[in-house]
Amino acid sequence: MLELDRLPSPPEVSNISKSNFEGEVADLYSPVVMRGFANDWPLVQEALKSDRDALAYLMRNAGTGTFNMVRLDKSHNNRMFYDADDLTKFNFQLQPTSIIDGLKLMAQGLENPEQPNACFQCIPLKKAFPALASQHTHPLINEKGVGYVWFGSKMKVAPHFDEAQNIAVAAVGRRRFTLFPPDQIENLYVGPVEKTPAGQPISLVDLHNPDLEKHPKYEIAYQHAMSVELNPGDAIYIPSPWWHHVESLSDFNFLVNYWWNDQRTS
Repeated sequence: MLELDRLPSPPEVSNISKSNFEGEVADLYSPVVMRGFANDWPLVQEALKSDRDALAYLMRNAGTGTFNMVRLDKSHNNRMFYDADDLTKFNFQLQPTSIIDGLKLMAQGLENPEQPNACFQCIPLKKAFPALASQHTHPLINEKGVGYVWFGSKMKVAPHFDEAQNIAVAAVGRRRFTLFPPDQIENLYVGPVEKTPAGQPISLVDLHNPDLEKHPKYEIAYQHAMSVELNPGDAIYIPSPWWHHVESLSDFNFLVNYWWNDQRTS
């Protein structure tokens, strides 16, 4: 069948710096994996010990404030999506929650895998974890500006595209990115523009169980796709408007991403 782990991986590089990023990465106008990009981050060092060590570190550094936390019932197989065939409703709920209370809930989830999935999405790093913003840096991203954090239990985010260039850094847990060139949009069966789970239109194809009777042209998109698994410390560059499906594979995951346009943060 159309397994994601059978797809080719994007090119991989290491030792990327501010001076060689354009020539070795950005000029390719294609996704590039940067292995070991953030190996020296304190959070990555905790993650290499265990998920629980990473959670404890985050709890010690959590900021104040309340943000919307996603709650997703286990019956949806970790897939954030529309509610069944109704493209005006979603299969998840949003609950205003403090960062520390959310982390405590996620820690409980490590002990009780049957509880609903939980995650925070797209929160400015400086608001969620102020101390981490100054401790977790890289010469390449220091000028890219604001980092955003995405963290929680296992989740699958449908293929979508960003309007800006993107560097995504896996800090805790494993994540799989599956990527499609912009010209495959007609083969991805994009859903409503006016009602979306997170602001951008998404593909209606379930990449883990594609319905080729309903979405027959997805097989063409699959033939042009790439897929890769990131470990703590790895990063991926995703140029706009490449489509990408993101799956957090570990029981707890933490990702930091940076968006920018024309060398300016979006």
